Amino acid sequence: MSKIFLFKVIGPDDIAGWDKVQDLAGFLVGLREAPYLTDLQVTEAIQLWTALPDVDKQRVNYQPRHQPQLTHGRFKAPKRSGVTPGVESVKRCLIGHPGGPAQWPSTSRLVEAICMKLCALHKSPTKKAGVSTPRWSKILSDYHHIRELVLNNQRLMDETMIQLFELNQRTLIQWFQRQQKNQELSVLVQGLTPSDPIDVADVQLPLPREKLDDVPSTSGPKHQFILPPNREGQAPILRPGRRPAAAKRECPIAPVPTAAGVVQPISAPGSLLGTLVLNPDMTVSIVIPSAGALTSGPGPAPPAPVPAPVPAPVPAPVPAQVPAPVPAPVPAPEQAPAGPGDGKRSP
Repeated sequence: MSKIFLFKVIGPDDIAGWDKVQDLAGFLVGLREAPYLTDLQVTEAIQLWTALPDVDKQRVNYQPRHQPQLTHGRFKAPKRSGVTPGVESVKRCLIGHPGGPAQWPSTSRLVEAICMKLCALHKSPTKKAGVSTPRWSKILSDYHHIRELVLNNQRLMDETMIQLFELNQRTLIQWFQRQQKNQELSVLVQGLTPSDPIDVADVQLPLPREKLDDVPSTSGPKHQFILPPNREGQAPILRPGRRPAAAKRECPIAPVPTAAGVVQPISAPGSLLGTLVLNPDMTVSIVIPSAGALTSGPGPAPPAPVPAPVPAPVPAPVPAQVPAPVPAPVPAPEQAPAGPGDGKRSP
C-alpha cells in the first residue's frame, strides 16, 4: 500500500490551502486577454473553485470603510459635523482614480493572489507612440477585464461563489506599499529581542479592593433644604404695552415719626387752598402751595418750599487812606516901617 503524504501549504495569513488559491488565481490571470469564456474554461474554473478550502468558499466579509478619527487641517475638515454610517464610507471610497466604490485587495485571498500575479507581470510603466501608461493602470485594466468575464458568465456565477469586488488605484497602491513595508520590517526585526519586555512581579499581588455596596452614613443630622413653592405656569400672560394688575395697586405710605418740636404738616378735610401746619408754639398756620405744584394722588399737597436765606453782601475792602502831604509854611512878606504920615486917614 502506497502512502499518500498530504502537504499543507500555509499562506501569508497562516491559513492552509494557499496552493489551491494560487491555482485558481493563475487560471484567471491567464484569461486577461481572452475576449470570452468557453464551456471548457468555465468547467475548469468550477473544478478549481471546488478544490478550495472551506474558508475561501465562504462569502467575503467586507471591511468597514470608516476613519476612527477625522483628519484636521486646512481643506480637510468635513462641512457637516454629523457622520452617517454607510454614507460617509461610500463617499470616501469614491475618492481616487478611477472613481468607484472599492475595497482592499487583502479582503479576499483570491483577489490578493490575482493582484500579486498582476504586479509580477507589470513591473514598470510602458510607453507606446509617445504615450506613457502607468503600471497601476495596466494592472487595474487586466483585473477589470477578468472581473467582467466572470460576472458576465451566468453558469460560473450560479455554480461558484467567486467574488471579485471593485478595486481602484488608491486602494491598490496603498495595499502594495503596506505589503512592501511589512516585508521590510520583518527582515529588519528578524533575530532581535524586544527591547521593552513586560515586567512581571516576583510575588503575587494583593487582590483588588472590593467595592462597597452601600455608602457609609455620615455623622450628625441631615440638613433639610426648604425650597420655595413651585410657581410654574402661574405667571400672567400680558400683551405688549400693558402692565400687570399688581403694578396698579396703591400702597399707602405711613408718615415717618418726627421728633418733638419739628413742624409736621397735617391735612384737614376740605382744605382746598392750602395745608394746615402745626407750629411748635401750638398755633396753626396755613401753607398755600405754589402755582406749579401739582399732586398725582390723594392726600395733602406738599408745603411750598421755603426760600433759602440770601447771604448779606460782603463789603469790599476799602483801601487805606494815605495822609496828604502838608505844604511847607510860606513866610509872610516883611512890612516897611511906617513914616510920619502913615496911619492917618485922608479926609
